[in-house]
Amino acid sequence: MPFFFFTFLALLLHTYIGYPFILKLISIFSKRSKTNSSYHPAVSLVIPVYNEGVVIKRKIENSLLLNYPEEKVEIIIASDGSSDDTKNVVEQYSKKGVKFFEFSRGGKLATINRVLPKTKGDIIVLTDANAMFAEDALQKLASRFVDESVGVVTGVEKITAQSDYISRNEQSYWSYETKLKELESKIYSTIGANGPIYAIRRELFPSIPSHLNLCDDMTISLSVVQKGKRIILEPKAVAFEDTSLTLKEEWRRKVRISTRAWQALFYHKNLLNPFTSPVALPLIFHKIFRWSTVPLMGVLFISNLFIEGSFYTIFLGGQILLHTLSIVGIVLLWRGLKLPSMFTFMSYFLFTNCAQVVGLYNSLFNKGKPSWQPIERANKK
Repeated sequence: MPFFFFTFLALLLHTYIGYPFILKLISIFSKRSKTNSSYHPAVSLVIPVYNEGVVIKRKIENSLLLNYPEEKVEIIIASDGSSDDTKNVVEQYSKKGVKFFEFSRGGKLATINRVLPKTKGDIIVLTDANAMFAEDALQKLASRFVDESVGVVTGVEKITAQSDYISRNEQSYWSYETKLKELESKIYSTIGANGPIYAIRRELFPSIPSHLNLCDDMTISLSVVQKGKRIILEPKAVAFEDTSLTLKEEWRRKVRISTRAWQALFYHKNLLNPFTSPVALPLIFHKIFRWSTVPLMGVLFISNLFIEGSFYTIFLGGQILLHTLSIVGIVLLWRGLKLPSMFTFMSYFLFTNCAQVVGLYNSLFNKGKPSWQPIERANKK
């Protein structure tokens, strides 16, 4: 049992401490990719939507104010069979050049596949309706494509509201995620784009079957790595996004995303071979081990039960205390109660990683294929 105990403890420590430290060490000897702020390729800003009438006006206004040569950018709204007033709102901006395409309900990936032939840009920028770009975001993304080795450039997602535990903990997660992606990009390539803000060379856009239950941003970006190009993060290209309003809604969102992310990983399983893939180790350490946190903690806990000694007894007691507090915290937060920040951090950490386990189960047994739905959000028209 000590073997299992120390093995899984080492895996957990490496996942959250060792891997970032190694990245930081290697990145010291790496060079940043080329960039050119005066580089202005033709860009198609594509916004797939489903019933986003609440926020689409704000998104269009935000897109029209972006600092990029007007003649070099087209704004396209692609509706996945929306049944609300999305179409009516978008059509008010047709005289300003905003294009609207409506398709029958098929899912986000199907909508992206259908609208791609209608775009004209050399660079396709994909974003969400509730992701508001910083004024220079398009310029920052485009400037990195001067480097021919780069196939995808992803920006940074920042959470707008900081007043509740969901937004605070989501921002903590994205800050950690952003740092990892920045280091991976500097060494060679990161392993996935951020859905609210990423860009891809038109000629590299993959043909992916729409019926597959895949995470579109991860699948599309990893397909570029398959073609020998890199995914890099541009930390100055920022999109601001809201979070879910309730823990129940956040659970549905996380399970949906994790299910599709696991499916995307399985779809690109050949990239997990360290002898042939330059991103195998990042995929294993950054994705698989981290998404497997709960199983790793489970084996660590069980192995600890069968080992005698004062150190192991104290360690076991610490695990019992932390897990109990985290589970109780999830229950209380689910019921809408407010808790201290440290308490919510522990609970949210376990909550997020439990969603990854459910996502893996759904992927392995072909369960849980929820339809693409906008999150519940305050009306900010």
